[in-house]
Amino acid sequence: MYLAKLYKDINYLDNMKKILLFTSILFFAFSLSTVKAQTLDSVVTTTPIVCYGDFATVTAYMTQTSPGTPVKLLNYRFSGTLLFSSGSSGVTTGATQPFTDMISNCYRMLMVDSIPFYTAFPFPPGPPLSELQNPTHPSILGYVDYCVSGVPYGTGVGCTDPTACNYNPLAFCDNGSCSGLFGCTDTAACNYDASATCDDGSCILPDGCTDSLALNYDASATCDDGSCTYSMTYVPDDNFENYLEANGMGNGIANDD
Repeated sequence: MYLAKLYKDINYLDNMKKILLFTSILFFAFSLSTVKAQTLDSVVTTTPIVCYGDFATVTAYMTQTSPGTPVKLLNYRFSGTLLFSSGSSGVTTGATQPFTDMISNCYRMLMVDSIPFYTAFPFPPGPPLSELQNPTHPSILGYVDYCVSGVPYGTGVGCTDPTACNYNPLAFCDNGSCSGLFGCTDTAACNYDASATCDDGSCILPDGCTDSLALNYDASATCDDGSCTYSMTYVPDDNFENYLEANGMGNGIANDD
């Protein structure tokens, strides 16, 4: 009776050791699989499209192994239900990967183990559409669908140079249309600017006689209008008077002095 009980206890302990060993192996395997997990977590637009015709930059964020295991990112552009190749990364062990020159559209980014992926789907022709639409091959480690937003044609477009004639304060996308210089464009103004193409309202027009020696001198005038008059000096010699008139020193009336 005693021996039977002892045998039973030994057998129980032996079974417990086996269970503990099996549990330890499972835990260790699970730990390894956790460390080796690789996921494509998100794709974020890091440089958006601001002006029509610009390109965006997106960045793929990954959870990598430690140390990093080489993977490759493949980018595909949606066109309805179809997918077209839109660039790829080199083989990388990093946790981030930028993609530049992106246009406004929706995309699918795949993370693949490049060697078995290209062994299974050599290029050309590459992976079939069915595999891109519903990835099942073990070499495809994950994928993320994302979109890059654009702006409508003409949004915020115009001249952004405040010194140009056609400056548009509402524009934030310069379209190269800026032209002209501000200044006074009235040829009758004292401050006429021959190089100006856009009048800025600064013209100073003739407003009176500015010669302090004239009889009608106007101290408030800033632009002489040619109206100045002077006291007359008697000139007995008509020839001399004609000389003075011819040289702008008369009153414009011949032989009246």
